[in-house]
Amino acid sequence: MSRIHILTGSLAAMLLCNTSMAGASGSVAMPEQQQKMASFEACHAFLEDRAAQDRKSEAPLTTDAEGNRRAVTVELRTDGVERSSKTRARYGARIWYSNGKPLPEFGTIEDRASWEEHDYECRGRTLTINTSQGSTLESYIPIDADKAASDQPAPTGKTGVD
Repeated sequence: MSRIHILTGSLAAMLLCNTSMAGASGSVAMPEQQQKMASFEACHAFLEDRAAQDRKSEAPLTTDAEGNRRAVTVELRTDGVERSSKTRARYGARIWYSNGKPLPEFGTIEDRASWEEHDYECRGRTLTINTSQGSTLESYIPIDADKAASDQPAPTGKTGVD
């Protein structure tokens, strides 16, 4: 195989592996942390507070005057704060941040999403924390499809079947 073919193949592999050049999605996990709380009750109260903060962070889809879109969604990883014994409890969630901007020259809206994930566990008075962050590839939706969806009446929860 010629030296040019090897160099070309190496350059192509380098470009595909370099996420900043290829625009790929990815995630980063942080090292696990442990913290001693005053008591199991204090640790459990921390979990409840964290769950309440996550609920407050949710924001429905909004669109500004320039057509830029933003939404924050909480995806629970546990059924709220789960208590499995007298001295054990856990809570986990992934927070999605979605941002979109119109690209009228292409007739689309470019949407990008990122997320933060946290899992907390109390074992006695020890709080274990696992966190990670990530993003997805951008996606594109037709502007007309977005307008058609926003013109529809809000769902009522009724199926139309009696």
